[in-house]
Amino acid sequence: MVSRISIFGLLLIILGVPFVMSYANRPPAPPSDARTLLIVTPHIPQIRQEFAEAFERWHERTFGERVRVDMRTPGGTSEIRTQLDAQFRAEIKNGRVRVQNGQIVLEPGAAAYDLMFGGGSYDHTQLSRGVRVVQGLFEPTPLARALGLDGLSITAQNGELIDRARVEAALGHALPAGVSINHEDPQSGPELVVNVSISAPAGFEQSQLDEWFGENSIGVQTLYDPEQYWIGTALSSFGIVYNRILCERLGVGIPTSFEDLTDPRFIGEIALADPRQSGSITTTFDSILGYYGWERGWRILREMSANARSFTNSSTKPPTDVSQGEAAAGLAIDFYGRGQAQAVGDDRVGYSEPTGAVYIDADPISLINGAAHRDLAKRFIAFVLSEEGQAMWQFHATSGKGADNPLGPNGKPMGPRQYELRRMPVRRVMYEKYLSYFIDPVNPFELASQTSNPGWRTGVQMMMGAFAIDAGAELKRAWRALNQARSDPTFPRDVLDEMEAMFYAFPDQVVADGSTLAFTEQNYRAVRNVWRDAAAAKRAEIEYVRFFREQFGRIVDLYEKNAP
Repeated sequence: MVSRISIFGLLLIILGVPFVMSYANRPPAPPSDARTLLIVTPHIPQIRQEFAEAFERWHERTFGERVRVDMRTPGGTSEIRTQLDAQFRAEIKNGRVRVQNGQIVLEPGAAAYDLMFGGGSYDHTQLSRGVRVVQGLFEPTPLARALGLDGLSITAQNGELIDRARVEAALGHALPAGVSINHEDPQSGPELVVNVSISAPAGFEQSQLDEWFGENSIGVQTLYDPEQYWIGTALSSFGIVYNRILCERLGVGIPTSFEDLTDPRFIGEIALADPRQSGSITTTFDSILGYYGWERGWRILREMSANARSFTNSSTKPPTDVSQGEAAAGLAIDFYGRGQAQAVGDDRVGYSEPTGAVYIDADPISLINGAAHRDLAKRFIAFVLSEEGQAMWQFHATSGKGADNPLGPNGKPMGPRQYELRRMPVRRVMYEKYLSYFIDPVNPFELASQTSNPGWRTGVQMMMGAFAIDAGAELKRAWRALNQARSDPTFPRDVLDEMEAMFYAFPDQVVADGSTLAFTEQNYRAVRNVWRDAAAAKRAEIEYVRFFREQFGRIVDLYEKNAP
């Protein structure tokens, strides 16, 4: 009995020491009355903890004030945007807006958060485009009162429309930017349309931006929005995470290009994320199309999808599947791929970035319109972009191998305290001065693709959703049949050519005048415009799935009828 108690006590000590040490390393909590910076973020817990604690220490040292950082994670980037959109609509309708420098802004403190930290530049650009609220022009609402329109009375004469000019004449002053008068529905009368940006310009001097970034570019992408609606804090790219053991077993070697993932020996061995649910994987598929071109790019995406073991709802899942041996290879965000390699061991899992084909995007931060603590928000941005803040992304943790990291302004080693984040800094100076201290000594400014993303994201989501996921089972059967026919020298060549054409075919799209358009690079924008109507998009989706299932089924039938 005594021995059991002793063993149990020792076990508690062994398990408890890391927690005690972790707790001991934490800085004392800020006082309850400290100002609180509220940040919404899709970042992982390790990033949230390291940056929150580091900023609190930096702020007290720099400004002599203790502050609290509260980071909230309601979901991924898409969920955050949806939440912000709903919150802004409610505040705008409640009239919590004011006109400032000719722009409509939320009242200070009306926004739920001060900053959005993390996510791609595409999503942060969407924040800057704002939300659109529509109401009757003469409705006595809180919004109308906030804009000084509640007493407006204009009578239309001789069938003339009540347009912006007539409203401004009646008011005696110009309407702010973002306000327009809409006449789309004659039955409802003129409508007041108000568009308000969710993010706000950060307002740093250009000299400060020049010091941080130098040239505002990486490849063909920008590092910050010129109007400062978003500012990059780190760099993200996509590459290939692979299981060395499984790749060797399959005889495919280490995949170093996206084309390598189309090798039929990878059938059932590729882990991918659903582009309809992951914005980052959509960006990657779009960049593959841009790099390889429309024809070759779509062939690669279709063949890669045909090799897929599964499509997950998150871009974080494929690296885990690969590290656990559930898949031989997959696409991964750089730090997820490298993180899995570190966690499992580089002898089992590796990560590669196809040089010149990699789309590298800024991972931004945006100041939220109506922030309660704009000054703290700007200071947080400044900290993240300081060398001390940038070192957090790639230096070893100071509690471990990072004890000899370069010293910061406080005379202590720079870098995270507990967790190694393995993200790529956004500032060039970090690669010039500190590359030898990086966990991953890679310079993304040398890897970046010089080809612009073509802007076919919606097409990726629509078509890959149809042929790769909804018709995924049929796609895989057709791919197997096609490759069996290709490998058989006796298979009729004309039949094989027909199977090839059907495998890579796209459905036509019926447009408003009843004519049809082929899904080509030249017709893409016209086809995409059809999808802008939700009902038309749903009908198109149903037709696309039916088309692909029928095509893939015919390929299997042709093989079975003509195979020896």
